[in-house]
Amino acid sequence: MTLTACILVLCSAIAHTTWNYLGKGVASNTKSFMVACFLAVLFYTPFLIAFNDIVPIVASNWLLICGTGVFNGLAYWGILVAYKYGDLSFVYPLKNAQPIIYTTIFSYILGTARTISKPAMFGFILIFLGCFLLPIKSYSDLNIRRYFNKAFIWTGLAALGTAGYSTIDSLVLRKINNTIPNLTPLKVATVYIPFMYLFTGIALIFYMLIDKSFLNINHRNIQINYKIIPLVSICISLSYLLVFAAYGYCSNVSYVVAFRQIGMPLSIIVGCLVLGEKPYFGKIVGGAMIISGLVFTALF
Repeated sequence: MTLTACILVLCSAIAHTTWNYLGKGVASNTKSFMVACFLAVLFYTPFLIAFNDIVPIVASNWLLICGTGVFNGLAYWGILVAYKYGDLSFVYPLKNAQPIIYTTIFSYILGTARTISKPAMFGFILIFLGCFLLPIKSYSDLNIRRYFNKAFIWTGLAALGTAGYSTIDSLVLRKINNTIPNLTPLKVATVYIPFMYLFTGIALIFYMLIDKSFLNINHRNIQINYKIIPLVSICISLSYLLVFAAYGYCSNVSYVVAFRQIGMPLSIIVGCLVLGEKPYFGKIVGGAMIISGLVFTALF
């Protein structure tokens, strides 16, 4: 990974951790995130005017962008429902671990896995295993049956959504760069965001219908905190914007997906040093594995 990609992903991880915290708390419902998505469309619409020369090129990939919206909506929906069944400390690491494997598999299917070095692949595995160890309080809790619950199933859906939109976004950016070389990924991302979140918001409307049919959730009775939702909208769109831009500075999308986990060891360090949280088996061993994996991913 290049230094630019590392910096972009690091900033994205901070925004990503913030909206996950809000997603577990005051904005923990699909309806709120649907509103946040449509707000993001409004926030980034001025870029459509400013960069009108590349709008037709981005818009021409509308079918792929639609697919991204469906997968991104699935990622939000899955994680929000997972938070109803599990704690943040359990759901968040598991949701972030699984896309590493999914995107690597997709890379093999698409024939782009040759761009992943063997040391980086070893780093992916370390990060994946480290994420799974994070929720383990002690060595005696290390039991596979701990993960057989509803929260794990929904994090699986969220992870599939993350892997799906990450893979499609990388393809879109590559197609646009082949059409107009030397475009900065950040410029493309600012035009891409309004289209993508429009489809994501629409996808979440359909997911809410599934909520009503299978989860007995009546979204009409859900109150939206309009003081917090703009912050959620900024965090989710900024996180997405920076990651999308980072794709342009990496040889394979799997590098970005793996390096995004830098937010977890950072949160562990801050929690222990600043908030006085006690370190335990999973935090120490899992955190060390993630940090080691990040080094392999960044250097190779």
